[in-house]
Amino acid sequence: MRAGDITWTSVDRLLAAASALGVSPQQLAPLLPPPEQREARLELLDYCRLGQRVIALSGHGELGLEIARATAITHAGLAGLAAMSAPTLGEALALFMHFEPLTVRSYRGQSRWLPAEGKLAFYSIAPYNDFTRFIVDAMLATWCRLVAEVAGADALREVRLEYAAPAYHARYAGIFPCPVYFASDENAVLLARDAARRPLRTHEPVLHAELVELCEQKLRQLENESRFRARVQKVLGPMLSGNTPSLDDVADALGMASWTLRRKLREEDTSFQDLLDDMRRDLALAYMKDIGLSLGEITYILGFSTPGAFQRAFKRWTGTTPGEYRRQLRGE
Repeated sequence: MRAGDITWTSVDRLLAAASALGVSPQQLAPLLPPPEQREARLELLDYCRLGQRVIALSGHGELGLEIARATAITHAGLAGLAAMSAPTLGEALALFMHFEPLTVRSYRGQSRWLPAEGKLAFYSIAPYNDFTRFIVDAMLATWCRLVAEVAGADALREVRLEYAAPAYHARYAGIFPCPVYFASDENAVLLARDAARRPLRTHEPVLHAELVELCEQKLRQLENESRFRARVQKVLGPMLSGNTPSLDDVADALGMASWTLRRKLREEDTSFQDLLDDMRRDLALAYMKDIGLSLGEITYILGFSTPGAFQRAFKRWTGTTPGEYRRQLRGE
């Protein structure tokens, strides 16, 4: 099971940003499969490890800002073109969020456009450290660049980031054309008053309708390739942090009765408890390879009530303790 996946176009942008920071593709080659073995998308945690490696080699934490600098709306493919040809900025952003899975899928959550608040919101990936901020930096800085590209920089009001100002905080002024506030209670980009109603000069009605239909087809195809359990995992992932979600919680999020959820999972020869346990196990093994996360942070992310509960579960999964497992990884 994956924690999510991301297109190779996004990986190429990271590699371009790495080169700008003095890290060559050859230095990152061990973390990438050979070209002939590459699938259409890369696992999201492998993408995160690439970013961590760039930061470690370059000594520059502002990797996310460099990724945004290397980004144009066309890098979002058909979804970017559909947004660019929309009638208004608000409609463009609604489409961009709706079609986000065509570019990146994460079990931690999905970005949202909140029209009543004129706000683009990105889910929390706390706890933050020197190797995880780049994800939020890249996403919010990219949004700002895209808004400025289609509607003008004055359409942006402010940016809010959950983490404290990092050592490279002076670099934000060169990327964000609006005030940036750190240590906020959310990760978000807020638009100027009435900016969402602003008509786009790139609006093309006929082309827009065709692009939206193509994107919907691709989205349906992507969803059809996943079994029902994948839908459950997508909802379950964001619920894990700090608590253990129940079957009722997940059924409510999916808009169905608990017995329906139980029946659908049984039809795929699994159960909610097995799915929860499998998801925690696979994410735990993936996160254990993440040098930026402590065992306490992994315990919280996976929703275990105590470190002891996580340690017992991990030993049941692997036959060894989390500490010993990490020591073996580092030895390898």
